[in-house]
Amino acid sequence: PNLILYVIIPVVLLWRSGFKLPSVFGVKNSTAALPFVALYLVAFVIIKGISITSLLTLAFVLIWPAFGEEFFIREIIQRLFTRVIKNPITAIVITSVLFSISHIPIYFFGYSYSSVRLISSLLPIMLTSFFWGYGYHKTGVLWPWILIHALSDLVGF
Repeated sequence: PNLILYVIIPVVLLWRSGFKLPSVFGVKNSTAALPFVALYLVAFVIIKGISITSLLTLAFVLIWPAFGEEFFIREIIQRLFTRVIKNPITAIVITSVLFSISHIPIYFFGYSYSSVRLISSLLPIMLTSFFWGYGYHKTGVLWPWILIHALSDLVGF
């Protein structure tokens, strides 16, 4: 259901409105992201190891939440704010705040955090989101940030 909400519906609406989507999976400008991808891959191998279970978990996390959230947040929301505001950094900050706010239900209901701990948990999410958003803005491709998002969820940073 989340992939339908975050990916399929926005793609259909954007496609019908004539909005052009850039290369999500291109390799043209992704070389700048490769050191970060490598760092997260090494962390994944060290922390989780290479097993059928860890690779299947990675595959599932790549589909959701990584692909769904990154596509919706970066490809749709961040690009829309960048187009409207005309200032990429401001658009990335706003998008990062929205990304962190979208995690409130997970932390509040899933972990029963107090309000102080909940708010303090959102700052690292917002900063990480800013890093991924800035990387997406600079590279113009989404796949490294999807992979980094999935690996980050699995290794805990």
